[in-house]
Amino acid sequence: MKKVLLALFILGIGFTVSSVTRSTTHNMPGTDPDNCLDNLKIPQRFTPDGDTLDDIFTVDFPCQPESCEIQLFDMTGKEVYITKTSHIYWNGDDKEGNPCASGIYDWKIRYMYHMKYVERKGQTLLLR
Repeated sequence: MKKVLLALFILGIGFTVSSVTRSTTHNMPGTDPDNCLDNLKIPQRFTPDGDTLDDIFTVDFPCQPESCEIQLFDMTGKEVYITKTSHIYWNGDDKEGNPCASGIYDWKIRYMYHMKYVERKGQTLLLR
C-alpha cells in the first residue's frame, strides 16, 4: 500500500494519508433543513480484496432521494459503472465483470430530493 501511495504522490494526484484512511461527508451550506441534500457519506477509498473491510464502494444517503444516478469512470474517462438508483454497491469490477485496476476513479452523482436537483463530483481510490 505504501508503494501505491508513493506512486500516486509522485504522479501529483494529491491524496493525503487521511483521505486514504476514512470516508468523507460532503457538507455544503445550503437551504436544506433536513440535511438530506448535502450530507452524503462517500468513501474516498475502498479495497475490494475479499477481507470484508471496505470491499464495496457505497454512498450513504441520509434521506432517500426521489431519483438518482451514480456513475464511476476510470482515469481515461471510460465509464466503468452506472446505476439509476441510490443503492450503489460497486465491487470494483467494470461493466463486463472484469476487476478494475488499482487507481483513482472519478464519480458523479445526480439526484433529486424534494424537487431540488443536486450534482456532486469527486474521486475514490480503489486499492487491490
